Amino acid sequence: MEAALTQVIEMAIALLMAVIAFWQHRRKQEVVAFFDPRDSGVTTPPASVPSRSWTMDDATKQWLCAGHSPDEQASLLQQVADAEAQQKTSYIVSVPSGYYEIEYGLIRGSGKA
Repeated sequence: MEAALTQVIEMAIALLMAVIAFWQHRRKQEVVAFFDPRDSGVTTPPASVPSRSWTMDDATKQWLCAGHSPDEQASLLQQVADAEAQQKTSYIVSVPSGYYEIEYGLIRGSGKA
């Protein structure tokens, strides 16, 4: 009887592991689809993607504002906040003295006006 019980427990554990593997694979596909979309349009991240992966951190915001007047700094930060509120992953912020291309919360490029 003990051997049969051991087999039942092993089968239950194997089934549980299969369910966990299926769930993890499905979640991985959602994340990959977000970070490597088929089209280049702006996508909304699924709930499984944490916001820290597409929002700008404080250090990057300080770098973005460096060398700009207080009015331009306020404008840049407001544009970033607006884009993050819309959950955009790629956008451009601009001020009279230049512009910045932002992607996944990082400065991708910049130029002077």
